[in-house]
Amino acid sequence: FDLIALTCTPTGAGTSANGTPGTGTASITLGAGGSVICTFLNRARGTITIVKETAPQQAQDFHYTGSGPTGYSFAGGFFLDDDADATLPSARTFEHLVPGSYTLTEDAVTGFDLVGLTCVASPGSAAVIDLVLRTATIALGPFGDVTCTYTNQQRGTITVVKDTDPNDPQDFGFTATGGLGPFSLDDDADGTLSNTQIFANVVPGPYTVTEGVVTGFDLTALTCTPTGVGTTAT
Repeated sequence: FDLIALTCTPTGAGTSANGTPGTGTASITLGAGGSVICTFLNRARGTITIVKETAPQQAQDFHYTGSGPTGYSFAGGFFLDDDADATLPSARTFEHLVPGSYTLTEDAVTGFDLVGLTCVASPGSAAVIDLVLRTATIALGPFGDVTCTYTNQQRGTITVVKDTDPNDPQDFGFTATGGLGPFSLDDDADGTLSNTQIFANVVPGPYTVTEGVVTGFDLTALTCTPTGVGTTAT
């Protein structure tokens, strides 16, 4: 709470009173038969809550930094995650914040994309979001309440394995959409080419991988094993 006003109303001869909100003091001179009414007006400070969500839920730690008026309580930054253990919370509420302008920024994390940033503000407060900069700029009003939710989507992995019957040094060329190709694999024991190509940190979406035709070989099987919610392969 902040004392924002202190008013005194004196009545009667020889009675006076003066209120000083800065010191929280009412100075009263009371005359014979006089009376004084002093009113102290306090205003509650506000709260900002930051919520972390990931799809799917992950133990990955996300770091936040912020700025605000003198005395704001997240000056040193803080971490959140979205798993079930209690090592880190999935939300932080900062209380007793004076009205003013605040910014909260989530650091970039390899393998995750910020796909959503929403803020809900009480009347008298507002928030502007910038998804590219991962920043919420908050105008916190008197006794305001603002909740901002950062939603991150984890990137995926595509692995292509080459198998021949019998094992053979023949090179097989592959093309792929989404910037994943071209590449080559074989299925012999030397290290010239691998028999496996792994693409990590792949943005969710549709992809195709195509093996080129090789004279003397027939493609007799093509199997895919998808894991993760929303992932399919045929």
